[in-house]
Amino acid sequence: GRWTVARSARPASAGRSRRREIHRPAHAGLSPRVVVSPGMLWRAFWLPLAAAAGVSVLLGLPFDAARGGAAWYVLAAACLTTVFRLLPFWRYHDPEPAPAKGAQV
Repeated sequence: GRWTVARSARPASAGRSRRREIHRPAHAGLSPRVVVSPGMLWRAFWLPLAAAAGVSVLLGLPFDAARGGAAWYVLAAACLTTVFRLLPFWRYHDPEPAPAKGAQV
């Protein structure tokens, strides 16, 4: 009929076997807490801070507190947005492993 769905020429098992071939990235399966390690924190903060400082310089915003120090507000906003972005990773707790079957609790 008009509204029938055509069947695929490939058997369903072909799609399943192809999915098994897909390789996962090396970081797959790591805890989200790894993102907030000291090394990763440095990586998370330096680019937004460098970009914010560069934009502040391009716009001529003063870093001098006597002239208003507007550039420091831009840097503070970059830091706060990074902290806000990383907050879920700080709050994450790895689940406790389930006890093995037959083990005494």
